[in-house]
Amino acid sequence: MGRYVEQDLDWADRAPIVVEAAATLAGTAQEVWDAIVDYPRWAAWFPQIAACRATSEPPTGLGSTRDVRLKGGGGTIAERFIGWEEPHVWAFTATSGPPVFTSIVERVTIEALADGRASVTYRMALAPRRALRPVLRLARGRLASVLATALANLDDEVARRRDR
Repeated sequence: MGRYVEQDLDWADRAPIVVEAAATLAGTAQEVWDAIVDYPRWAAWFPQIAACRATSEPPTGLGSTRDVRLKGGGGTIAERFIGWEEPHVWAFTATSGPPVFTSIVERVTIEALADGRASVTYRMALAPRRALRPVLRLARGRLASVLATALANLDDEVARRRDR
């Protein structure tokens, strides 16, 4: 695992590579938020995640930390939360992970809609290591597809939580 350069929340708007997906989910902003902060359940709805766990006390909130183990032997990414405005903004900067990147910020924004649904945007901001920049620029479409699938699965997760 390599150390990453930690970034602030605004870096999500100025990173060298930005990938984003948006969807309208059939749950309230609070229901979406509650699913997002339920870290052990991420492996059930985010396609590339094998396991996710909080590593700080308290486990959630600004400054809290978590580890995300990627599928397929992709390694583990350590994250520290830099954006936490319940139930609207959730964001982290990666502190360490596989030596593919130098920095990562991911930000989820949730907007309540009048009809009890929520508009959700998931933004992934990346700075790849120099040698990997061309490859990752080409992989933007694949990353956007992963995020779109994650949001569709999150919609299912919110419905499942509502039905229990």
